[in-house]
Amino acid sequence: MLQNMVAVQNQETKAHIGHLFWYSIGDDLYSRSLLEQTLVRAGLSLSYMPNEIRPVDAFRRSTKEVETSRNLGNGLQENYITRDVYYDPAVAVRHIVKETVDSKGKRLSYNENEAILTLDKKADAIHFSADPNSYAWKLCEEAVRLFEVFKEHHNGQAVRGMVQAVLKTLSPTPVRPSGGVYFIPAVHDRALCQLVQFCSSFAKGEGFKIPVVNSEESVRMVETKVKDHLDSLLGQCRQALQDGSIPKAKLAELINETKNVVAGYRDYEEIIQKSKQEIDGRIEIIRDALSLLMDKVKAGENMG
Repeated sequence: MLQNMVAVQNQETKAHIGHLFWYSIGDDLYSRSLLEQTLVRAGLSLSYMPNEIRPVDAFRRSTKEVETSRNLGNGLQENYITRDVYYDPAVAVRHIVKETVDSKGKRLSYNENEAILTLDKKADAIHFSADPNSYAWKLCEEAVRLFEVFKEHHNGQAVRGMVQAVLKTLSPTPVRPSGGVYFIPAVHDRALCQLVQFCSSFAKGEGFKIPVVNSEESVRMVETKVKDHLDSLLGQCRQALQDGSIPKAKLAELINETKNVVAGYRDYEEIIQKSKQEIDGRIEIIRDALSLLMDKVKAGENMG
C-alpha cells in the first residue's frame, strides 16, 4: 500500500501534497440522534444524514434478521426464511417459511405459512399469527422487538454510505486496485480532518490520514493513480454506452461519479504538472463520453 510513496507522521516539518486516508465502520446500531450529534461535533453538515427510517424498511430489516436454521439431530435441519407476500399503502405482509431438510439438502417438508407477520402502517405496529408453541412464535416475538429498535437505528452500511458521501467531495483517488485507501489532495486537509474525527467517534469506527511528502516519487505515484482512476472511469463509461439494458439508476450513478471526478481534477493540477497535458487529454475524452451518456439518458426519457 505504501510502495512508491513517502508517508510521514509530522506534516508540519515537510511540505506535503495531500494525505492517504482509509477508514472502517463496523456493523452496529447507530441511532439517528447519535449520528446527528457526531456530525455536528466533527463540523460536518447535517445534509449527510441518511434518509429517515421508514417503518416498512424497519419491518423488512427486522423480519430478515430473524431468519435462522436449527439442527434437529439425526442429520435433520429446520430452515426459517422470510418471504414478501403482500404490500399496499395500508399494510405489508411477510410470511415465515419453514422447511425441513436432510443432511444432503433434500427437502422433507415445507410450510409457507409457518407464521404471518403484518405491518399496520397507520398504527406503526406489527401483528403476527403463529402456533404459540412453535419456534416460529419466538421468531415473531423477536421480530417485533427488533422492529422497535430498527425504527430508530441505522446499520453500519448506512453510516458507511455517509462516509462515502463526504469522501466524494474531497476529490479522492484510489491508490489500491482493491480499493479502501485513497489519496486526498492537500486542499481538502480541513475537511479530511473532520471526516477522520467522524469515523473515529464510533466504538466500531476508525479513520486514519497520513501526510504524503511533496517528493518526486510521491508525485509520480499520484500521477500514476490519477491515470489509472481516469482509465477505469472511461472504461465504465464506454461499457455503459454499449450496454443497451443498463439500469437507469446505475447509469445515473455513473454520470454523477464522472461529473465529480472531472470537477475534482482541478485539485490535482498543481501536483501533476509533468503529466498535465496527457491527463488533460484523458479528461477531454471522459467529458465527451459523459456528454454521450447524458444524451442516452435523455433519449431514454423521450422514449418513455
